[in-house]
Amino acid sequence: MTDEDQIEKGRRLKEQIEPTAEETRTTPAIGPRGGRTSKNVWMRLVGMGLELAGITLMFTAFGYWIDDWRQADRPFVTALAMLVGFSLAMTRFIIVALKSGATNQVPPKRNEPAPFPTKSK
Repeated sequence: MTDEDQIEKGRRLKEQIEPTAEETRTTPAIGPRGGRTSKNVWMRLVGMGLELAGITLMFTAFGYWIDDWRQADRPFVTALAMLVGFSLAMTRFIIVALKSGATNQVPPKRNEPAPFPTKSK
């Protein structure tokens, strides 16, 4: 087999594996609410992050207010309220993330063939 034959064989193999221009053309995917998923996902993630920070800060401020009202020397209630707020916010964050990313896709088994079959001679 000459070098040219090997190069041609490599090109054919590359064409089989690489997607064509039509396959790589991006089209907006439709999300569960009918919008474009990329924008919806980012907005949802930003909202979830702000919600996590907001709940944590609200609980911390409430704990600080209680410590200030009690005229406490050490901010135990502030620390406890911050931990409780963060725990609740993180629990909600995880629940929402799991619900939004839930799919019914089953990963391929080990003995299944490759997704791009190759021709052997």
